[in-house]
Amino acid sequence: MAFMALFGWIVLLMIPAFYIGMVLEAVLTWAAAHVLLFNGIIVLLLAPNLLILWALLKLRAKWKGEGKLKASYARRDPTLKGFLGRFILFCGLAWEFFVVIAFLAILIFQPIPRLAALLL
Repeated sequence: MAFMALFGWIVLLMIPAFYIGMVLEAVLTWAAAHVLLFNGIIVLLLAPNLLILWALLKLRAKWKGEGKLKASYARRDPTLKGFLGRFILFCGLAWEFFVVIAFLAILIFQPIPRLAALLL
């Protein structure tokens, strides 16, 4: 009885993990069977992310030219373009950069067929 009281909650975590694993297996099987379509989807997702990254880099260059990225400006300006704006811009740039790198890595290295062969 004490064992179930201590470790019974693990079963509650195993049930959703099992279903998530089933969904991942189905997606991986589909992607391995339709590699060209999967690569097309990745390219369609890569294009807008490159545009967003370019726009964020242009915004950063504009703000840097105006001096809005300096700490003294952030202390004087309580609006979104102060510290919070700098932080959100940095997070957006970092996120878009890593997303673009991940999509390019998927397109270059083609891991889906190897993952499917390894896991299925």
